[in-house]
This record gives sequence, C-alpha cells and structure tokens, in this order.
Amino acid sequence: MTDHITLAALQRALYRAADRQETATPDIWGAAPELRRAAFRLDALNTAQCNGVLRRSPDIGRMEARWTDADQARADRLRARAENRVRVALAQAFGPTWEEAFTLEFNQDPRGAPIRLHSATGAAHDLIVIW
Repeated sequence: MTDHITLAALQRALYRAADRQETATPDIWGAAPELRRAAFRLDALNTAQCNGVLRRSPDIGRMEARWTDADQARADRLRARAENRVRVALAQAFGPTWEEAFTLEFNQDPRGAPIRLHSATGAAHDLIVIW
C-alpha cells in the first residue's frame, strides 16, 4: 500500500502554493477533497492497467489477468472524467486563471504520483504531488 497525501497536508500545500503565486483562493478547502478523490481514481486506473483485470480463462481453466480493448476504452473514459475533475477543482481553488500560474502533469505510471502541479516559474519548491 502506498502512502497517500492526507487531506490536511494537501490543503496546506495548496494554500502555500496560492500564497507563493499570489493567486486568489476562492475555495481551496472544498477543492482539496475533489483533487484527492481524482488522484485516487487515477492511481487505481494506472494500477489496473498495469496489472490487468482478473478473469476466468476458458483456455486454461483458471483465472488470469488480462487487459482488453473494452478495459482500455473504459479506462480512457474514466481517466478523461477524472482529469476534467482535477481541472475543475483547480479552477475552484485558484480561480479561472490557474493555468497561468501552474502547469498540470498527469502520470500514467502506477509507480509514481498520478497528479503533479508545477509552478509556472519552474521553481522546484513549488511542486505539489497529489497522490
């Protein structure tokens, strides 16, 4: 089990980022849970895509992990929905011009954080990893 960011830690990180960027903070308190839920969804999709889905195989007569085209279509649909939820939550937290202050990165590798929020200035200390 991986260690996920706590809701309080995420809220503090978002408030710090808003202070550094001098952006409006309309509703960080409400946006943080939505960001966290979307991160969990993306992490679950990444892990499922890596591991496959357990199904009974008639060929070998036992369970095996597979990733089918139907699984990929479902994952793409759910991933697009989760990524949109992240963008909406960031607009809720930092205002409609959040893309001017931050760069959003989605990671599809299950070994890393699914969401990374970078400062537009590129400063390393402004990175927020949402896992």
